[in-house]
Amino acid sequence: MKLKNYQQAAVDPVCDHLRNRNDNPVTVLPTGAGKSLVLAKIASDAVSQWNGRVLILAHVKELLEQNADKVRRLCPGLKVGLYSAGLKKRDTDASQSRIVVA
Repeated sequence: MKLKNYQQAAVDPVCDHLRNRNDNPVTVLPTGAGKSLVLAKIASDAVSQWNGRVLILAHVKELLEQNADKVRRLCPGLKVGLYSAGLKKRDTDASQSRIVVA
């Protein structure tokens, strides 16, 4: 899955920020811009390039499922955990899931 130019333009400054600063970046994209895909790319880069662990938070189960699906599609080799009472999932094993959507 390849990002569109404007999506990559949203990913690049976040990655630069994470490399060079010790605080939290914020990115804003309009409805329909592919925020889940941008988030998936940032999360996959954090895991694959920086050996990190990522927690993706959302307030409704539909967004949890959507975000987890995008990460799985972008990075089929990564195990993605899902933690949600509404979805009856509790995948938090650190040795298995480098990315957890909750």
